[in-house]
Amino acid sequence: TPAAAPAEVAPPSSPAADGVRVNVSATEKTWLSLTADGKHQFSGVLEPSETKMVEGKESARLRVGNAGGVEVLWNGKSIGPLGGRGKICTVLFTKDKYQILPDDDDAL
Repeated sequence: TPAAAPAEVAPPSSPAADGVRVNVSATEKTWLSLTADGKHQFSGVLEPSETKMVEGKESARLRVGNAGGVEVLWNGKSIGPLGGRGKICTVLFTKDKYQILPDDDDAL
């Protein structure tokens, strides 16, 4: 008798499918702070080749002290350069979009 057809298995759901996931990889030494849904997750210095990841249901926020020294993946997609080397940058991520926020230091 023929074997029964295997049951269809749904691919594992990614947390990004119903939230936001941000991966930050350092290419140069840089300070960063990560927040998810308003809760602090990490602050510290990443050395080159170190990576941090944060997941949130509604939002994630990244503040980095060397915008040119990190590579960022948002829900699995590279978002390109955040800014120049040594530039302070804050990025707000939601499920549908991200926004590089103006830095208060630029106003001085």
